[in-house]
Amino acid sequence: MVLNENSVVPLYYQLKEILQEQIKGGAWPVGQEVPTERDLAETYAVSRSTVRQALQELEMEGLITRKQGKGTFVARPKLALEPSLVPQMRAQGLKPGTRVINATREQHPPARIVETLKLNPADEIFVILRLRLANDEPVALETLYVAEAKAPGLLENQLESGNILNFITEKSGLHPTNYILTIEPVLISEFEATQMETTVGTPALLMERIVYSDETPLMIMKRVTRGDRCKFLTVGDSKGTSLQMEFNIPSQLVEQIAKTTLIRPK
Repeated sequence: MVLNENSVVPLYYQLKEILQEQIKGGAWPVGQEVPTERDLAETYAVSRSTVRQALQELEMEGLITRKQGKGTFVARPKLALEPSLVPQMRAQGLKPGTRVINATREQHPPARIVETLKLNPADEIFVILRLRLANDEPVALETLYVAEAKAPGLLENQLESGNILNFITEKSGLHPTNYILTIEPVLISEFEATQMETTVGTPALLMERIVYSDETPLMIMKRVTRGDRCKFLTVGDSKGTSLQMEFNIPSQLVEQIAKTTLIRPK
């Protein structure tokens, strides 16, 4: 593909798009060394500064990685994740794993948790902090909030291998039917960086999902996912389905989205 000098699109961006497609299309496999700045400049008849800017953008997008004194290489692709981690990992040939960091029964939960789960202030909740793994590599830190009344004995359950929603259904008789999902970009904190073996300030995705049985809240899940290792995947169709129809959320619950979004601890 030839770069167009007369285009309103900058040359570096055109080059970045070309190299991006080569990487995503598999022309350059994971771990392969990327041609040098000089070679790329000669191939596409541009300056080395143009090539350097294109490579910097690819590095920011996580498609390539630079190794001091060795060169630039094609990075491992990001995991394409839906809200349910395990099926997506398995579909991509990865071994899912879970490590429990902390699991407690707490009294007097925060007011927003009480409101979201429709509890009384004196009700107890379970708070479970888990590290989610892909091929033993930490990719997400997950916090679950569950009312004790809906899942008695939860802390004695197999929190690393068991399905917590299934356990809630078993104990409460309530089946999950819909959820509200919010996603926002964040920067990884010191604690999160330590747990996920990455760098403080690394971009991440904060996903908060409130699972319902019709209008009854069952669980809140908050997940901080490494932006350098994952991307969010959702599937739609040509019908232009609205959020309410897509997730079968009662209209009054849609109105609660702004009120029930959790505040991320600083």
